Amino acid sequence: MPEPVGWVSEAGPIALLSSPHYWYGEATIMGTWGIGIMDNDLAQDVKDAFEDALAETGSTLRAARRVRRQYQEDLDEFDEYPDLVLALAWLLSARGRADKALFGETVKVIREGLSLRRWEDSPEYEERRQKEQEFLEVLEGRAPHPEPYKRPRRIRVKVGDIFEIALSDGRKAYCQYVFFDPMMGELVQVFNLITRETPSLEAILASGPKFPPVFTVPSVGVEQGTWRVIGNVEVKDFKYPMFKAGNEDSQGRVSVWWLYDGGREIRVGKLPPGAERYEFRVVWAPVNLTRRIETGENYYDRLR
Repeated sequence: MPEPVGWVSEAGPIALLSSPHYWYGEATIMGTWGIGIMDNDLAQDVKDAFEDALAETGSTLRAARRVRRQYQEDLDEFDEYPDLVLALAWLLSARGRADKALFGETVKVIREGLSLRRWEDSPEYEERRQKEQEFLEVLEGRAPHPEPYKRPRRIRVKVGDIFEIALSDGRKAYCQYVFFDPMMGELVQVFNLITRETPSLEAILASGPKFPPVFTVPSVGVEQGTWRVIGNVEVKDFKYPMFKAGNEDSQGRVSVWWLYDGGREIRVGKLPPGAERYEFRVVWAPVNLTRRIETGENYYDRLR
């Protein structure tokens, strides 16, 4: 088993010069096809996992931490560690995001030459070293990222939009964008209606709420092809709901609770009577909100 991510043994990575991929005369670096930070199999696997996690969490930092935990458990060769942290740091910095701990690990990998040990017998050693030095300048804020992430043009949504949500069994659920919170983003009301044929807007609105309004990113659902706008109806008599919030410990408990009313964060310690029915203040990824609609399961209901 590899040592935990974040620790580097004095022995450092072991050279992998067996399976054919990137040839140097008689030798190869397994799973590598170029000198770039992302030019290896592990980096591309990390990128795919990162994008999947990002679609689920809606957060670049949470996605990166999830992938690091996943690969920390799965790495079967310690010499893959440099490629893991380099790839995650590359993906985050391309999006203009920073994780202090991860970037610190990456800087250590570059400065101590941990990744370069596999390149010592390569005629491309100096070019690879230069690539890493250029990336070090990015991490230290001395240069722009050479391949900044270009966000796809976001689909515009409007308060009042009603969305049809495709479920896994072919049925459809519905929600309405009811309010924009400057701190949390779009607030939607999911309706208590699941159908196979698209009903009228009046029937959707008359079905009532399935649960209190929650935060999500409707445009991402539309971009992913699982949500679509089917109409727009003016939102009337909207009353901002109360939310609960708190930090979960390893036992799934919250020691200090807060309430949020759209303008204030109010520390309450223990939840007051009736507050257990409030929604947890979190931005739901559209895929997770869809899963909740299908299963009726809310991860945050278990927090006490």
